Amino acid sequence: MKKNVKEILEELDYDNLIKLKYDLDNGAVHLKRILNRKIQEIEKKNMHVCANCGRKINPMKDFEIVVTYGTPDFKRRAHLCSVDCLLDFSKELKAIESKARKVKDESV
Repeated sequence: MKKNVKEILEELDYDNLIKLKYDLDNGAVHLKRILNRKIQEIEKKNMHVCANCGRKINPMKDFEIVVTYGTPDFKRRAHLCSVDCLLDFSKELKAIESKARKVKDESV
């Protein structure tokens, strides 16, 4: 369950409220550090890597293309950072698909 700031403040005891007020009165250095750490933690957890070029993609800030491919029982997901990477990725998929068809046709 997500909580808003008011609900979180209502759950704090008196000592923590005094510490928070003191920190806010003195530039909120401690609170800024805690917020920055939490934001970095969330961004790191959601970070993806482009399947084509290897660039890190933050879906909360960057443009991202997600492609789901594979057989019905074994789906794969590729995260791509640009349309150029999507085009290169699709060329690679076509090459893999054509090789698989050749092998399948030769075995029949």
